[in-house]
Amino acid sequence: MINIVYIHGFMSAGRGGKYEALKRRYRKGFNIMSPSFSDSVVEAELELNLFMEKGEMNEEGIICLVGTSLGGFYARYLAAIYKLRAILINPVMNPSKHMKKYVGMELTNFKTGNEFHFSQEDVDILISMENRIRENIDEDSLFLPVIANQDNVINKREVEKEFDNIVYIDDDHQFNNAFESFIRREDIRNFITDTYGL
Repeated sequence: MINIVYIHGFMSAGRGGKYEALKRRYRKGFNIMSPSFSDSVVEAELELNLFMEKGEMNEEGIICLVGTSLGGFYARYLAAIYKLRAILINPVMNPSKHMKKYVGMELTNFKTGNEFHFSQEDVDILISMENRIRENIDEDSLFLPVIANQDNVINKREVEKEFDNIVYIDDDHQFNNAFESFIRREDIRNFITDTYGL
């Protein structure tokens, strides 16, 4: 059994269009999950680790994480800690820097309608997660970064500085137009299904 865990971005939720596309593409022999994580980074960090420790994954199978935007950062964090493979789509590389503009703001999740307050504590947790990534990354954590050419949200140079195996796709930050064709590529399937260390 191969477990694919899709991690949504900031102010979004699980079980959306990308989850449905993954279910259509990967059927027999795959377990597709797309949990919703809290809008609060403080709570989401706890939920992410709890999910990995007590999730619905087949313990005998491969786990591949797929995350977009802030979900790409979360996927990178989990992959570093738990030694997994991860596809990072338009990942935010340094969210503590990019998201500090939200501190003190009342925000609304565009998918769920949930209203929440973004705090300095959220930024502090992001800093802690960034540090843990740096402390834990090694050759057992396998990453496939993906950048949409028309993305005007993330800092592409930060991704390019960190990785030399980037896949460039013609799409925007939401990555809705190209996602289905992207996950149908044979090289993407191979990345998801390969055993660790290859």
